[in-house]
Amino acid sequence: MLNNLKVHMPNNKDDIIRHTTITSVATRYSVVKKIGKDWVTLCPWHSDTKPSLTIYEGKDGHERCHCFACGQGGNVIDYYMQQTGCDFLETMHIVTGK
Repeated sequence: MLNNLKVHMPNNKDDIIRHTTITSVATRYSVVKKIGKDWVTLCPWHSDTKPSLTIYEGKDGHERCHCFACGQGGNVIDYYMQQTGCDFLETMHIVTGK
């Protein structure tokens, strides 16, 4: 019966952004704290000692992030690439498990 089970695996950039949250990735690397409706954590774009990266729901309903110290930000793919040093193709393979 497992052959009939379909599991959705993201296979393109839009699918990854739609199905993977920045908070789920960020918790692998640092503490993520909920403040109101948003989340805050350390910024991967600069040496951060106090959480300055805010993770919030964008107008499109998907998580986005913005650092109020250095001005960088983006979506889950941008965050992962900066945090790990992987390029776009490596990130796509790692996040999708392919």
